[in-house]
Amino acid sequence: MFVAGIFLWYVLCYYVIMKTILMAILAVLSVALAGVLGYQKLTQPELVPTVVSQPAVNQPVATTSDETAGWKTYRNEGYGFEVEYPGNWHVYPLIFQEIDIIGFSNLSEEEVKAKQESGDFTNARSLTIKIINKQIDSWLQEQQRLSDALGIENFSKEKITIGENEGYKISGAVEGKRGFSKALFTKEKVYLVETLFPKKCIFEECEIFNQMLSTFKFIK
Repeated sequence: MFVAGIFLWYVLCYYVIMKTILMAILAVLSVALAGVLGYQKLTQPELVPTVVSQPAVNQPVATTSDETAGWKTYRNEGYGFEVEYPGNWHVYPLIFQEIDIIGFSNLSEEEVKAKQESGDFTNARSLTIKIINKQIDSWLQEQQRLSDALGIENFSKEKITIGENEGYKISGAVEGKRGFSKALFTKEKVYLVETLFPKKCIFEECEIFNQMLSTFKFIK
């Protein structure tokens, strides 16, 4: 109900000035998820996602590994990473709340519009990677303070391995529901990975997204 309310309000207020419907939905749901898990403050109404030109992005190329046959590789030298994704998915770069975000979804813009009209996102699959210009220790401390302020229960950060990289699984509970995000990091940046659809993947591990993250690589 909370997510639906935020979504409806956003569409009514900003529909005519959104660059694409999908980018707006990704941004709004990202904010709603952050509110549920307590990882950032809720956005103010005047903030609108803005489409930007991403630095030094190579065109997606087909991958050839057995498990990801037919997948493509998103490579961004400006952000210093690459990751594989299903070949029939779409990539949506945007900026929201001054944070660069790369969104991956199985929905085209036309499909999102149709689902928005019907209210049925049953078959939607979406994942975002936020590039945050902070050191990991400082960022984790900030999330701890924010979770305390918002009353998030059992906030925890667990060291994990994502692909060949060290990372964290960050989780907390609201009204008995425990959700999580994952974070990779370099010396100066945090790469926050959040699942938006399907909803169950906010609360439990899902194979498709774990498979994508297993291909995540930092590049020089």
